[in-house]
Amino acid sequence: MESSNKNIVFLLIGLLIFLLTLKGTNALIVYLRFPATCDPSFSGETPKKCFLRKYKFSEAEYEQLTEREKALKKLTFVPRIGKLRSHNKIYAPSAQKITYHGLDGISNKSVDFDFKLSLDENSFLSLESAVTQEVEHSSNKKYNYTFYYEVDNSPDFNSVLKYRYPNLRPVISSLKGRQKDITNYDGLKLNVNSSTIRRISIDKDLSSKVTIPFNHEIFKIVAPTDRNKIDNNLIYEISKILSQEHSQIDTAHQIFSFIKMNLLWGTDSHSRAPLDIFLSKVVECGHMNSLVGVMYEMTGGRFRYVSGHDPHIRPTKPNAGHALIEIHSDQESKWSIADTFLDIFSINIATEDILKSNIKDIPILTVDDGKDGVLSFGELFRFRSYGDVFGRLPSASMAYFPEENTYGLDWNLLKFDSGKNLNTRNDKIYVRARVIATKCPIRYVNDLDSGCYGGVASYSDWKVKTIQLLQ
Repeated sequence: MESSNKNIVFLLIGLLIFLLTLKGTNALIVYLRFPATCDPSFSGETPKKCFLRKYKFSEAEYEQLTEREKALKKLTFVPRIGKLRSHNKIYAPSAQKITYHGLDGISNKSVDFDFKLSLDENSFLSLESAVTQEVEHSSNKKYNYTFYYEVDNSPDFNSVLKYRYPNLRPVISSLKGRQKDITNYDGLKLNVNSSTIRRISIDKDLSSKVTIPFNHEIFKIVAPTDRNKIDNNLIYEISKILSQEHSQIDTAHQIFSFIKMNLLWGTDSHSRAPLDIFLSKVVECGHMNSLVGVMYEMTGGRFRYVSGHDPHIRPTKPNAGHALIEIHSDQESKWSIADTFLDIFSINIATEDILKSNIKDIPILTVDDGKDGVLSFGELFRFRSYGDVFGRLPSASMAYFPEENTYGLDWNLLKFDSGKNLNTRNDKIYVRARVIATKCPIRYVNDLDSGCYGGVASYSDWKVKTIQLLQ
């Protein structure tokens, strides 16, 4: 026994000598005082010094945080059981109508075109168009052609499932009254020069061939024509179809693609339930990303809400923040960013990993703060807060956790099965297409050239086709 104790002592002495040789005489003391995580009670530092060391913030940036954001303590709450609320608004029962902005017409300008439909091996619907004849026009200016598609299971193209490509941007300035308070899709004007699809300008042009990146069988769902009779079961049924025979990552990406092209981006930040988000069609970043997360949880997945900002620019741009979600894959055992607003779906990269990844330099916002004039994706999430839209855990800043990835791993997932199935007997998909000719190519709003925010445009008549679905 005595010999065994001596061996243990020798091993400990050897380990201590190794640490001292490797890091210097203060290595062990430094480790005890300054662990990798930040715990003032353990390190002996003040909370402020502990925070600055861990997150590499300046004192000026630290002072821009709220007292809650500065807090350094562990969450001790027991996750509550959340609940999915039903919608609480009354929607106009009339069919949705979308009008185009800027279609003043161009003299003697028209085209003839045709398009074809097909279903690929992944049950994705592919659309392809081509101009068959271009009629001469009197102007010497060049016009840009864009093929615009609408896909629906209603011949009137007015159901809540309608898919549009490219997703044209709403004309917020045309609304009367509270211009930034968009609460409904009905009667909204769309700008034919601008899309919500980011980074179009990197490509040569919008493609004439489009594959709808989610299972076409959602169009078998027959939703009520009266929107007030639509309940949470609709988005539950959509989620189940999009998860058929797919991994969790593939399921999340299909839901991501469906929501990204089915809803429009607005600035309405009113708190609303998931079904309200789906029916209103025009919402801001946190709402749209949360709806992706709710639909993902309906398939048995796990998600959490993450908001971020850069404290360096908070004094000059206090609203320069953003909200996304992270989805968790049981197969990968990691969190992945899903951000429909910035069109970023990064597998196995969480927001706390952004600065170590190749997505950190994506430009997000133009700022005038004496830096380089652009706020990057990495800077936008220098400070992070985590939350749950169902309230199972309270929102908490990154300073609450020794390890940020632990938030959201221990709450119970919600049960969504309502015990009833929607009518899924629809057997046709209706597709209509037209050609829009504009002087400027369609781009994301921040990429539009000077003079391209309005102007004249011309468009062809609709061509409508149907595709028969197998039952």
